Amino acid sequence: MRICLLFVLLLNVLAFAGTPLQEEKAARRAFIEKLDDAKKKFLADTRDSLLASLQANDVESTMRYVKGLTDSAYGDYALDKYELLQIYLLMDQFDSAIVTLVRDYDQHIYSHRDGYHISYYRNQWYSAFDDKLIEYLDANMDLTKRELLQEQLSRIMNSDVSPDCKDLADLMSMEFSRDVIKNKYKACHLGKLMTNICYQEDFINEMRYGSSDEEFAPKDTVFYDSLISKFADFQIKSTIPEFSFWIKKQLDVEKENRKKAVSTLYSKEQPKKSEYVKGGYYEDCLYTGGIGFEFFAGMGFELALALQNRIFILDLGFTRDDEGYGGYITLGFDVYETKYLKVVPFAGWRNPFVAGLQFEYRPWISERTDEFKIGEYVTIKAKLEMRYGYKSMENDEKGCNGADECSGLVKKEKGPRKLRPHIFGGVGFHFW
Repeated sequence: MRICLLFVLLLNVLAFAGTPLQEEKAARRAFIEKLDDAKKKFLADTRDSLLASLQANDVESTMRYVKGLTDSAYGDYALDKYELLQIYLLMDQFDSAIVTLVRDYDQHIYSHRDGYHISYYRNQWYSAFDDKLIEYLDANMDLTKRELLQEQLSRIMNSDVSPDCKDLADLMSMEFSRDVIKNKYKACHLGKLMTNICYQEDFINEMRYGSSDEEFAPKDTVFYDSLISKFADFQIKSTIPEFSFWIKKQLDVEKENRKKAVSTLYSKEQPKKSEYVKGGYYEDCLYTGGIGFEFFAGMGFELALALQNRIFILDLGFTRDDEGYGGYITLGFDVYETKYLKVVPFAGWRNPFVAGLQFEYRPWISERTDEFKIGEYVTIKAKLEMRYGYKSMENDEKGCNGADECSGLVKKEKGPRKLRPHIFGGVGFHFW
């Protein structure tokens, strides 16, 4: 048994030794060991001066102290990325703020770029100080409060920053409707008991970003679908090469998150939440059902009420054309369906028989949430009908009784029944 345990321990040491994370920690320890009291006092004094500039709302002086700390060899030890983000927002440096947030958020997800994969998420470094600067920043820009963070992201979107920065703020707004950001205090305490896990004030490497299942429980796939769509759009139009890898990584992550959500909500453990995945109109909820109103024009016009249950579609309609007017009823089958396209062969009664093929294209689909279990979409339709049973009509002058004038002419059918094609174009509005 001991030999087995030693072997497992050896494997762990070999697996983790030399990873970037271990190298970061080793470098931090080596850096701390070299710091003497004079250097620590210098950093503390610089942070005090930075605080005074912030309180005086002196942008130039504040940015000078920030640059002095961030460009120095001290890095996150002297001023961490969360503190930097707070300062940028307080000074209305919106472009720097959103770039700082995205860069730091990018680092919390492992990727193959790192050369290893210990866990899905990674920790970040916090500064080595617990001083008046932190108290001031948390009192005036507490980004751990989701409402305030969203307010700041809205300010960025409404500012005069570049379109790319506005798009990044929009993406972060969606990400942080699910995730939270943690200051040093919250990162160092876990759970309701607030157990302290930061034993060394100058060696704090904890999770800065995260989410809570209790705080975030999307009611449908609309959140993921919308987020994936926005990342894909930004990937196409972005002019910032720096974030191309991050965008690709986030797309992969959110696609996996969507799959996990769908899988969880279809699981036996949560049968009541299986309706969750019906938020989109594709992949998980095609061939389902609903009610629609349709209008067709071409060789006459048609009005119809469409009722669908699973793949079966019942159309109740009224038509008027050169054959006359009247009602009809058809039963169709949803044989092919995607997010935007639908193909339905049908047959039924219409003076006396009709059969055909209907094509639908959906240019607009609403979002649907768990609160309102109904969604809508608009369709553009094309329909080819073959009608059997039509006869030519002629005037019947019988009944005039030889009179010079007749009170009217009577129409009657003449000749054999015919097979006659009809082509229609139309639109529809459906609830699903």
